[in-house]
Amino acid sequence: MDSGDWTVIAIGIALAGVFITLAAFILNSMRDIRADMQAIRADMRMLLERQDKLDERMGRLEQGQARMDERLETLDERLGRLEQGQARMDERLGRLEQGQARMNERLEMIRDGLSYRVERGERVAEASESYESQE
Repeated sequence: MDSGDWTVIAIGIALAGVFITLAAFILNSMRDIRADMQAIRADMRMLLERQDKLDERMGRLEQGQARMDERLETLDERLGRLEQGQARMDERLGRLEQGQARMNERLEMIRDGLSYRVERGERVAEASESYESQE
């Protein structure tokens, strides 16, 4: 074998070393990529589990919100009924106050009549026995 053959063999060995090194680099890179992919998958599973828990919590919160809305609606209805009752009571109080004012006017008229009779010297007892409504 001459020196040209050895050169070709040396170049072949060098290229084989480069290819082996490149193959080893590619294999290591693929292992790293696989490990990263497994970590990513694990993170995704963990995130999906958290998402499921958050969805459950959100569902419970929505149910609680619905119950609160129902309670508020019930309270709003009760408040409406109470306000209507208050309005009726205010109307009744107004009528009672008007009746009281009329009664006070009548009592004042009776007092004025009795005072007039007392001033004239009439006996109040006789007047009260023969009293008839002056309406």
